[in-house]
Amino acid sequence: PTARCGRTAAERCVGWKEGPMTLLMLWTNKEADATAINIAADSRLSNETVSWDYATKIHRLLPTSTWMAYCGDSFNALSAIAFGIAATSNTDHLQQAASGGGPTVQARVQAICAHLQLMFSRMPRDWQGKASLLFLDYDHRKGRFSAWEVVVDGTSVEAPREIELRAKRIHCFGSGAKEAENALERLRPTGAFNTPGFVRVLCGEIRGPDRTVGGSPQMVMLQKDSSRPVGFYWPCSGKERRHLFGVPIEFESKMEGVMWVTPEFEERPYKPFRRSET
Repeated sequence: PTARCGRTAAERCVGWKEGPMTLLMLWTNKEADATAINIAADSRLSNETVSWDYATKIHRLLPTSTWMAYCGDSFNALSAIAFGIAATSNTDHLQQAASGGGPTVQARVQAICAHLQLMFSRMPRDWQGKASLLFLDYDHRKGRFSAWEVVVDGTSVEAPREIELRAKRIHCFGSGAKEAENALERLRPTGAFNTPGFVRVLCGEIRGPDRTVGGSPQMVMLQKDSSRPVGFYWPCSGKERRHLFGVPIEFESKMEGVMWVTPEFEERPYKPFRRSET
């Protein structure tokens, strides 16, 4: 099969690797006293036989301000996770925690893990695989940003592990992590060790030789009391097109809640096409 915006499946799957197939990057907006946290990813799901470049890997856990990012290669597993979290969103575990009320981010993640453990134990063997889930939000109970990793392996859901945001500013996950970390080390002494620089690293890895990383970039910026999706102008079918959460946008709308940027992270608000009256 051939995707609308890319190579054939056989060409794209050269260089396929064991383990979670993707690149996720998580970072704070500054080294100390962070006022924002960012999550970004590519949009490719791939294994040794097929590749798809339009996977939404970053999901909001409504009705809360918590976001989840998926690091794996299975569309079936991603779908099961999304369905499971949709069911959990109707419980008290995911009630909003503004103004210091409600459960901590850790408690929410633990509740989701308990539900996913039951779901994965009933998943067909052919759909099982290894993946990492990242959860992030501002924890009003603790007064700081909080990020957690959960590893799913077959039918096993491991206990959540907190990601240390103060000791290390940027974290990379997935099959593209090593190459991204090498690029970040080269970036560090240049004076561009910041959000635009990190986004350029992600875009460089997507365009690079690792065929387990691809599609368009997708990103969300989180602050204490709000979050904002970031959409990218990205090539598709020979022309530049807006992409949001890995999906090409086919309709005319400003979508003013979205920050639209170029691959160099230069902001470019969208101006819908208007027909002239004759």
